[in-house]
Amino acid sequence: MNGKSSPRRRFGASLRAAAMAAPLVFTPVALGQGVLDRLQNLGQPGQQEGQQDGRQDAQPQTPGEKLNTPEWVKPGLRVVYFATSSIEGPANARPGEPGAAGSAGMGPTVVDVLAVTDRFVMTSAASLARIGMGEQLMYAGGGTQFITAMSTLGGDAFFTPPEVLKELQSGSGIEVQRGPMEFNNQTVQAVTVTVRTQDAVSRRTYDAESGLLLMSQSASGPLRRGEQHNEFNRQSRESSQFMGLRMVEGPWTEAAWPAWADTVREMRYEGQMIYSAAGFTQAYPARSTLRISERGEGWAKGSTEMRVDIQGMPENTSRAETGMARGMLAGYWMSPQALRQMNQGVIDRDPHTGTITRYQRSGAHGVLTLETTGRSRITNYFNLETGALDSLRIEQPELNQTIELRLTNRR
Repeated sequence: MNGKSSPRRRFGASLRAAAMAAPLVFTPVALGQGVLDRLQNLGQPGQQEGQQDGRQDAQPQTPGEKLNTPEWVKPGLRVVYFATSSIEGPANARPGEPGAAGSAGMGPTVVDVLAVTDRFVMTSAASLARIGMGEQLMYAGGGTQFITAMSTLGGDAFFTPPEVLKELQSGSGIEVQRGPMEFNNQTVQAVTVTVRTQDAVSRRTYDAESGLLLMSQSASGPLRRGEQHNEFNRQSRESSQFMGLRMVEGPWTEAAWPAWADTVREMRYEGQMIYSAAGFTQAYPARSTLRISERGEGWAKGSTEMRVDIQGMPENTSRAETGMARGMLAGYWMSPQALRQMNQGVIDRDPHTGTITRYQRSGAHGVLTLETTGRSRITNYFNLETGALDSLRIEQPELNQTIELRLTNRR
């Protein structure tokens, strides 16, 4: 392996991982009664079957700006899906050519609800990828998503309001099916929405009562290998299936923000990205900046910018939307009171991903560490007096790299 050229292929994943600071993990508590209990049971293994056709000749209703969020979607909710993704190489590619073999991956996607407003639901998503053909997982990236009324209709969310699902109707390029479906050993009333265009198709199935997304699949590009009967046999394919959900809480849930978090506009971090493989080790300067652009009751949103400087290479800068919410674990700040009250040791062992979260107080810091079932590890150092994220370390041995960042300015 040519050590000097290898980092060029690895920076994309590193920048995406570092830009979000850290994924969120929580300590489990018992779910409440009603729809949450039923939805939790849907995460048990089982099989899926077809549905009855309920076509009508009309267009789906477009929701307004206001988001009617189901009652079961609340801060502290965690929803987990198992996702797959694959891209085949060009049909006319020759063996050995760049991109000829394509790529594929699979693993859980974890969605944590951070804040709920009448305009959006703020969530944090973290993706974990299987390493090779085994069961071990590595951290593959993530970020913040703001779910709006339009994004629920477009299928870019883990739910669609039940009243919107009731009004969806089939029309040009859209097929809506309603009826009972066996999902994980339970019978649910489901709504399936299939959208077709010339070079793409997507299908999403929801629980009609709650609006929860049960499964989805999509494909784009020309049909492959002449299998006209399988409209999802295309160059690029993705799928996901609901695994389970749980409510989560801890000392941080109701704790107030530090006072400075109500007015802070920017936090700057500096450090390095270390690449090490085949006896070659090199450190590259790195910096990350959080900028807050909007605030509301118990939440703030903005953007992050992550840059790694490598001599002789084009600028490597990653930008992403981000958010903070009162009661969230990790992020750019936490409640100093919560940091002093949290139990030390293993505070969470996720039943769906196997990730372990540890917490300990060490000197002036509360140290929160996320460990995957592989060797990836993310360590956050929170100042016990101010609550600020003083430093961050992201270790990704599978990618031969480590990112270290420390807070240099807050204003």
